[in-house]
Amino acid sequence: MSRVERCFEEKATFGAKKLDSLGQKRYLGSCYPELWVAGMSEVVRFSEAAALAMHAMALLAEHGEGWMTLKDVAKALAVSESHLAKVLQRLARRGLVNSVRGPRGGFRVAVDVEEVTLLDVYEAVEGPFRIRGCMFASPKCEGACIVGGLLGTVNRQVREHLARARLSDLPALLRSDR
Repeated sequence: MSRVERCFEEKATFGAKKLDSLGQKRYLGSCYPELWVAGMSEVVRFSEAAALAMHAMALLAEHGEGWMTLKDVAKALAVSESHLAKVLQRLARRGLVNSVRGPRGGFRVAVDVEEVTLLDVYEAVEGPFRIRGCMFASPKCEGACIVGGLLGTVNRQVREHLARARLSDLPALLRSDR
């Protein structure tokens, strides 16, 4: 019997109730922590900071040459001003946005929207996009992966999409969502 099967059997005997999938993941994580730490949630996952950065850049690109206040961007995206401020500061440090402090301050895109991609924005916040081909932090399978090349393929497709999506393409998408 494998460690995972033993783990589930112990839980079934101990708990006498069926676990939902999240409960199974949590319990499995307690018996097999490397699966919980670098599990399927890592396949295609964007941090809140990366999502905020991409949406804020799209909104600022839509706004054109003008300045937008932190409050206006936060309101348009329905997000926390304090978290958004930290993300916009990262983008400013990387040269993707200009910022001006003070009551008449704000943010605007500092780059050519025809040249900058969502991958550039993602990597400004998160660092290099890593293509994961395994559910574990370090591969456990000997030989072929149990899910084949699916994870690597999905991650490559996401990276390729981000690399193709230019900021100039995004404002129309934002307008269609509203």
